[in-house]
Amino acid sequence: MVNSPETPSEPLTYEEFTTWNPTPPYNNMFLMFLSEPSTDPIIMGYRRKPYRFALIQENPELEAELTREMTNGLLNNENRQSLMKRLEPKLYQAYLIMRKSCLEDSELFT
Repeated sequence: MVNSPETPSEPLTYEEFTTWNPTPPYNNMFLMFLSEPSTDPIIMGYRRKPYRFALIQENPELEAELTREMTNGLLNNENRQSLMKRLEPKLYQAYLIMRKSCLEDSELFT
């Protein structure tokens, strides 16, 4: 069945969300959780997405934790792939909350 523009597609399962081929489907989603450098226009564009604000409204602790862990991990030179894999359970929780605010995964991941 083809989804109409008004019909949301189903969210990814955890297994689909965490499958790397060669990157995970959520590859750019981590940019929503970087607070440094706060003036980078690409990062600021991701941080201004309405889906992130939906997450802040529903679970501000999760958003703050992901932002802290993602930012600190990268500032401390943790490998991005290792960091993302370590945070996948929390990223998936955030994905499910944010996914309620959009019709397609591409809205979140690009």
